[in-house]
Amino acid sequence: MQLLSCHIAVAGDDANIVVRDYDTAVTYPELLLLKALHGSENVRHIADAGDVERGNDEERSRLRELYGETILKQVFPGDFTELPEHDRKMRKAATVFDDDKQEKDPPKAKAEEPAAKAAPAGKHR
Repeated sequence: MQLLSCHIAVAGDDANIVVRDYDTAVTYPELLLLKALHGSENVRHIADAGDVERGNDEERSRLRELYGETILKQVFPGDFTELPEHDRKMRKAATVFDDDKQEKDPPKAKAEEPAAKAAPAGKHR
C-alpha cells in the first residue's frame, strides 16, 4: 500500500499545520479520509513516500481505530469494499509516466523534403 507525506491545515487553519512525513506518512486510503475530514484544499504538499505491506482488512481496522466508523463508512461505504492501494498519478514508476506521455504526445512524422532540394535528374553516380 502506498505511503504519502503531506501537510494538513487542521480545520483549514494555516496556523495549525500537521506534517505527516517519514515515519508518520499516511497510506493512500488514510489520505482520502484526511481530505474528507479537513477538506481537499487543506491537505497539501502530497508526495510519494514509499510503500508498506498491509492487507485490506488490517488497514480498514487501523483506520477505524484512528478515525472512527462514521467517516470510514462515508468515504469507503460497505464493510468489504476494497480500499485503494495507491494513487496512480503519484507513482514514480517510469512506465506510468511513459504510458501517459505516449498518449498525449504521439510521434511526429518527418516532413518530406521539397522537390527543389531533390537531386537533379540524370546526375546520379
